[in-house]
Amino acid sequence: MREPSTHDAREQLRLTKFVDETLNSAAQHSFDPMIFARNLMHRATAIEQRAPTRKLAFVECDSSYVDDYVGELEKELSEFNVEIRGMLTGSLEESSRVNTGDAEYLEHADYVLTTFYHAGFVKDFVAALNKRVIVLSLSLNKEALYEIVSLDRNRRVGAILSPTDPAPTIVKNLEYYRDLPAGSIPYAIVTDSAAVKRLRAKTDCIAYTIACHDQVISSFTKDEAGILLRFGPSEDDIRKVQAVLGSSPRANGPHHRL
Repeated sequence: MREPSTHDAREQLRLTKFVDETLNSAAQHSFDPMIFARNLMHRATAIEQRAPTRKLAFVECDSSYVDDYVGELEKELSEFNVEIRGMLTGSLEESSRVNTGDAEYLEHADYVLTTFYHAGFVKDFVAALNKRVIVLSLSLNKEALYEIVSLDRNRRVGAILSPTDPAPTIVKNLEYYRDLPAGSIPYAIVTDSAAVKRLRAKTDCIAYTIACHDQVISSFTKDEAGILLRFGPSEDDIRKVQAVLGSSPRANGPHHRL
């Protein structure tokens, strides 16, 4: 769960103030505050049930990234009436040849979400469907970030990544949070066993992504440990999607790409 931002705290104060003023006004009109609150809840529930469910499709190349992003989005967008479906880039390519469930869902989706790494491909793919594409960043989650920044400065960190990982972006993230210049953290692709062996010989700690978790863990010795890198939408990403959902009811007209 992300920490409340200054923006969130300010909005919560505004909401609390509005609720207090509304309850005071109800009391001045001799309404019982609990009966008033129950009626308000009934009305809000009725309005929510009338609102159409908006469909979001999230597209990524690795199933573990899809699971992480979709899980975080469902949690952070729980106040909205949305359905979120994760899709793999490979399934999109397949849907262009055969009729699949993903193809049908995509056709009826209100918004398509993806990471910047796949933005070009996804925008080109859904161009004919005239869908709005919202591009999210590739951000380290809080647990991974804490491990990276709290690691002893003298530890030599290396990264093992999967062939589908955006290696330069991930390494750049690691170097930024370790406060190191570009090129300071070496990396190897997990399928290149010789490169992995050289990397482990010259580093003290291995950071690896969820996409190659099983392969990396199986090579660790009993006393060895590494840093699991998981990614998800940033706070800015969440606010961007919330703003779109909050200001744009389900459109009946054509969509435009972001």
